[in-house]
Amino acid sequence: MDESWIFQETAGKRANGWKFQPTWLTPELSNEFFFRHGERFVLMSATLLPKPILAQTLGLSSNEVEVIELPSTFPVDNRPVLLDPVADMSYRTFSIEMPSMLAEIKRLIKKHCGVKGVIHTVSYRLNQAIMSLKNKRFITHNSHDKDAALKRFADSKDGILVSPSSTRGVDLPDDECRFIIIAKAPFQSLGDKLVKSRVYGAGGLGAFWYRAMCAQDIVQASGRGVRHKNDHCTTYVLDKQACRLIVDNQSLFPRYWMDAVDYL
Repeated sequence: MDESWIFQETAGKRANGWKFQPTWLTPELSNEFFFRHGERFVLMSATLLPKPILAQTLGLSSNEVEVIELPSTFPVDNRPVLLDPVADMSYRTFSIEMPSMLAEIKRLIKKHCGVKGVIHTVSYRLNQAIMSLKNKRFITHNSHDKDAALKRFADSKDGILVSPSSTRGVDLPDDECRFIIIAKAPFQSLGDKLVKSRVYGAGGLGAFWYRAMCAQDIVQASGRGVRHKNDHCTTYVLDKQACRLIVDNQSLFPRYWMDAVDYL
């Protein structure tokens, strides 16, 4: 360890502990635990980070990384992403702008009557605010009962999953999800010591990484309901911060994804 590492105390169900992490992987660490075990490595994803950030997170230099981008085989008409900037969900304006957010959510779920969908809330605070609408179609969860909530959602006819933690790892093909609402920009928490260390300790690269991670999560969130080339699902982006990120930082998003973006 040196000054580039961070230390955090952790609390668990069975015991407390300590966690030590490097702010960024170094070439020495990456080589010791990964790259010395092979000659060439292929990383495949629909949402790879931009080349400079990808290299930094792997402990490599940019000239050691080659990126090949391929078009999507999913028709663009099947996966529209509609920008609908109705409210700014940042901490300072959260309470003031919440009525506009809730009104638009009510309108959209009425528009998609009879079909299933997902509302990505990112935070438990926003999750609670949306659940206060008391819509009988809503199904939510906490950190302990997500599997049970997903089962209730799967068994429902027109359920809407209201979730703070389903931007990744949830497979909802065909009628399992026909619309998605991204209610808040999924920025990494600056309360996390590692995130804070990267953002404020690496100059412009840290801020670039911060925006790139949010962009990656937006793309992942929109992909939960489009799982094959004949599938279709409409995504709505309601947070002004998320819409601004998409418009002002288009290079952070895959080209196939930007092809589907339009204003509502």
